[in-house]
Amino acid sequence: MTLILVPDSLTPADCAFLEAMAQGLVTARAKYPGPSDRFVAFAAEFGEALHAVQRIVTGRGTVRELGAELRQAAQMACRFAVEGDPSIFSPEIQAKFPIIVQPTTETKPHQPGHTKPPLIPRVCLQCGKPFQAKAADVERGYGKYCSKPCAGSARRATKQEKA
Repeated sequence: MTLILVPDSLTPADCAFLEAMAQGLVTARAKYPGPSDRFVAFAAEFGEALHAVQRIVTGRGTVRELGAELRQAAQMACRFAVEGDPSIFSPEIQAKFPIIVQPTTETKPHQPGHTKPPLIPRVCLQCGKPFQAKAADVERGYGKYCSKPCAGSARRATKQEKA
């Protein structure tokens, strides 16, 4: 079975979980091919995962059982995202499935027309560590210290010298 193009940032455990989830998804589609109450089924599977957590906390369950419940919840979430649920959605909305999930990025993209502020290489006056400060901060007389702790230490030292 060809699964997914896997980014390098996924761990072997991530890949094993996704593969097990995908195999279970194929089995679930074969066992329950027709339109069903997918959202209700997802909610039920999620509830079973919560109960599995509670069983672990009270010493009556295992992490393996929790893993199975989480895979089943993920399978139903996948079916809901890909196939929709005609028991909830109108035909017009149902026709818009599958939901196409856009990849997310770690950093928020800049708005059009906005640019990143220019940075100036500096050396911290307190600890000597190199850092970069915004040009506007340097122009205002700031950008002397690499961090708030260094700025605080310098401020306290100045107060003690004046006393």
